[in-house]
Amino acid sequence: MAVTVLLADEREIIRRSIRRFLEVESRIRIVAEAESFQFGVERARTHQPQVVLIDLHLPFRNRVTARDVKSHLADLRPRLFAISFSIDEESKVLAESCGACRLLDKTLLAHQLIPAILGSFVSA
Repeated sequence: MAVTVLLADEREIIRRSIRRFLEVESRIRIVAEAESFQFGVERARTHQPQVVLIDLHLPFRNRVTARDVKSHLADLRPRLFAISFSIDEESKVLAESCGACRLLDKTLLAHQLIPAILGSFVSA
């Protein structure tokens, strides 16, 4: 059975690139995409993915912040992977406060993403 994934990034080109990385792996299936936090939460509730891949700098609405991600997705219990172009101390703290099990550098996703996703289920 394939690991189900939701992609949440405001840039379509990033989502398309990530989709291409993941589509080559038969053990991973993308079930939804979102361009904002609000749509990400809605689609996560609808599709109940095992993994949510979320841009740390995704647009947030209605005063919802990245720090609220953990509470909004808590009942669904997906493994949350945060992605960002900047991997600095602030990003690491933000990813941790979101409940991300890992922070991944967007520039290295082609090499890191599939092993990170599959590895999180092997060790679980």
